[in-house]
Amino acid sequence: MLKTPLDDMSEIYDYLYEQGQRTLNAFNPCKIDDGKCDRHGGKCCCGGCEHLSEQGCTTRALWCKLWLCLDKSQEYKECEIQLDKIRTAATYLGVPDGRHTKERFMYAMHHMGTQYVQKHLDKYKSISVVEMRRK
Repeated sequence: MLKTPLDDMSEIYDYLYEQGQRTLNAFNPCKIDDGKCDRHGGKCCCGGCEHLSEQGCTTRALWCKLWLCLDKSQEYKECEIQLDKIRTAATYLGVPDGRHTKERFMYAMHHMGTQYVQKHLDKYKSISVVEMRRK
């Protein structure tokens, strides 16, 4: 079966999500212990999110993996730099910032149409080529 632009977008979304998670795992900026951050009186920045359960996040929301509070972004500068590169790629892909789920994003992309999706895939690929040349 042939892959569609939406299939490509879904795969790239997952890839960026995993890159964000790996970055957070590597630096562990929030120092979450027993569901509590070591900052802000133990409250996580994601507290109150409709997708947060006792076991943690219940969905894939890319921007949640790409954001740090101001205190942590200043303390973990290298982490912030790496997350910023992924945020740039996500922006080129057309992913809106905020706590939007992958399902919601893909639903929106489906309704925007193939040309719109392809335009964002092309933008993403153009920035990815530039980043590859820098390495």
